[in-house]
Amino acid sequence: MTLMKGAGTGVTMPVTSEWYNDEKTILMIKYDGVWTLDDYYQNFKVATDMMETVDHNVVTILDFSSSGQIPVQFLTVGNHSERARAKNNIQIIIFGVNRYMEVLAGLFQRIFPNATRNMQIVGSLEEAVRNAKATLSEEVG
Repeated sequence: MTLMKGAGTGVTMPVTSEWYNDEKTILMIKYDGVWTLDDYYQNFKVATDMMETVDHNVVTILDFSSSGQIPVQFLTVGNHSERARAKNNIQIIIFGVNRYMEVLAGLFQRIFPNATRNMQIVGSLEEAVRNAKATLSEEVG
C-alpha cells in the first residue's frame, strides 16, 4: 500500500492514492476535507507514477465522500489531465459526490473527453469496486 503523505511531516495530505487490492488493478484516490489544485496536481503525479509501475490495466476510483468543496478553478486541470493520464488507466469511477459535483463532472466530461474516457459516477464504494472488477474482467475475457 502506497500512501502520499507530507514530505517528512507525518501529516496526511488531503488527497491520497493507494492500491485498493494486492493485484494493483484498482487505485483508490481519496479527497479528504479541504484540498487545493496544488494537492490535486501533486497527487496526480503520484497516482500516475503508481500506475506506470505495473504492466496491466488499472481502474481508478475517486472517493469524494469526505471531500470539502471542489476548488473554484477545478476545470483548469482538464488539459493537464488529458495530456498526463496514464495509458493503462482504463476507467475512472467516482463516488461520494453531491449534485453540484455531478454537474461539474458532466461538464468536465464534455470539455475534456480524453481525460474522462470511461468515467462513471456511482452511489457507493461497493458499487465502484463491483464496476471496477467487472471492467477488469471484461479486459481479461
